[in-house]
Amino acid sequence: MQVQKLAEKVYLAGKGRNFSIFVDAGYYWVGAGGLTGITQRLTAVNQHLNVEKPLILQVLPDHHRGHLSAIPELVELGSQLVFAEQHESIINDLAETTDVNHKLVMSNKKITLANGLVEIHDITTAHAEHYLLVYIPHAKLVFSADHFGTNLKNALPGGNNTINTFHREITRLNLDVTQFAQAHGPRIFTASDLEQVVTHYKPKTCPLDE
Repeated sequence: MQVQKLAEKVYLAGKGRNFSIFVDAGYYWVGAGGLTGITQRLTAVNQHLNVEKPLILQVLPDHHRGHLSAIPELVELGSQLVFAEQHESIINDLAETTDVNHKLVMSNKKITLANGLVEIHDITTAHAEHYLLVYIPHAKLVFSADHFGTNLKNALPGGNNTINTFHREITRLNLDVTQFAQAHGPRIFTASDLEQVVTHYKPKTCPLDE
């Protein structure tokens, strides 16, 4: 289990291909990512800092089941689930509850958490029509899953339409981003890494006979 400090009050914790971001909001954590093992990751970051802070708010970025496997753990932890209203049905099914106290349903295109410490933007990419982008302004950091990342040690990921539309949305929102963290690995990427990838992206057309 790895814990790394990405900026003041911002930590990335995880192992293998399951990572979560944790933002210190004083007496509690704001987290993001719904991959299984969230309890272990919370324990790891608390032990790293020798604290016992609860995970009060957890952002679930999309509706894909592989990214929602931590929901039973989050319910057990008493975390409030933050998600797009379009995903409420599947999340209610997996949480096995409709308790409004356990949910913060996002119906607007942008909300802020912990007095502005974290911004959540509902964006549209090739990956998901409603994807909750986690932006931490003071760290100039974006956390995402399945959008921009790779487990290669040095090389950058190949350009594709998901990364291209991800870049388009960040540009549209005019976000000041210098670093990108991901849910599937510990490697941190820079804004210049993203620019390099999208510069080399070339759309491909499916042949007419296929």
